[in-house]
Amino acid sequence: MGFFNLSGFYPDFIMWVKDGKRQQVVFLDPKGMEHIKRLDHEKIQLAKDIKRLESDLGKENISLHSFILSKTSYKNLIKGIEKPESREEFEANHVFFLDDQEWPKKFFREILK
Repeated sequence: MGFFNLSGFYPDFIMWVKDGKRQQVVFLDPKGMEHIKRLDHEKIQLAKDIKRLESDLGKENISLHSFILSKTSYKNLIKGIEKPESREEFEANHVFFLDDQEWPKKFFREILK
């Protein structure tokens, strides 16, 4: 499934969590972040853009989410960047680093808010 506003973005996985009448649709893209080093990248911005789509749906029982699961460590990501965004800023923008053992807890905490 591609996103029309991000023609080159095709998340690898779609996770659908159904709890009674409540549904969470989660787009997941595990990837290396060597070429995506800033929060303003369109693939990271999908986490915000998808919330506008969620609002347009007008369904209170459906939540949409988008996450990047980075195989690139945060330490390697910020190497050589003068003023990098913090790990917390990346996580707030739905980028989790797979070398962080806490990423699954953070991920599920975020989608089940």
